[in-house]
Amino acid sequence: MGYMSKVAFMAVFANAEQHDEVMAVYRMKPEVQEHKIEATWRRVDRSDGVVVRVYEASNVKWYDSYSDVQAVEYLGELLEMFFEERGFEYAWGNVRIGENTDDTVETVHAPQGSLDEVIYATMRLVRSIEIDI
Repeated sequence: MGYMSKVAFMAVFANAEQHDEVMAVYRMKPEVQEHKIEATWRRVDRSDGVVVRVYEASNVKWYDSYSDVQAVEYLGELLEMFFEERGFEYAWGNVRIGENTDDTVETVHAPQGSLDEVIYATMRLVRSIEIDI
C-alpha cells in the first residue's frame, strides 16, 4: 500500500477575472488534463469578490515525482508567474499530514501579504486521535 498522506491546498485570487485567466492557462497543462485535476479543485466565490480554490485528498501517495502531484502543485507555480509578469495578487497555502507524527508540512505564500489572511482564517493543521475498534 505504501506511505499515505492527507493533503490540502488553497489558492486565493483577488477577483474572478484574474481567477478565470489563471485557470484557463492551468487547464492547458497536459498533466492537469490527463489526471482531470482541475475538476478536483472546489471553487468558492466570496462575497468580497475574492475567489478561492480548494484541493483536498486523503489516503494518497504524495511524492513530488508523481505527475498528478505535479499537476496540483503547478497551480502555485502559475500563480507566482502571473504575479511576477502581470502583478496579480494571490495567496497559496498547503497542508500535508503524513503517517509519521513528525511528518507535517504547513506553508503559506502571499507576496503582497493581504490575501494570506483568507488562508490563515480557514485552513490549518490539526492532529486528532481516532480509535477504531
